[in-house]
Amino acid sequence: MFIAHVPAAYLLSRSLRDPQAQIALLIGSVAPDLDLTRFYFLDGQSIHHHEYLTHRPLL
Repeated sequence: MFIAHVPAAYLLSRSLRDPQAQIALLIGSVAPDLDLTRFYFLDGQSIHHHEYLTHRPLL
C-alpha cells in the first residue's frame, strides 16, 4: 500500500500552496503503514495490520 498512499496524498496536496503542508500530508499518508514493521517482525503476521490502532484514520 505504500505505492497507493503516497500518490493519493500527492494528488490531494497539489491543491495546497504551502510546501510544508504538502510534505506533512505526504508523511502522514505513509505513517499508518509504519505498523507493518510490527506486523512482519514482532507479531508474526498473526493480526492483520489494519487492526492496529495506528492504522485508524482518526489517529
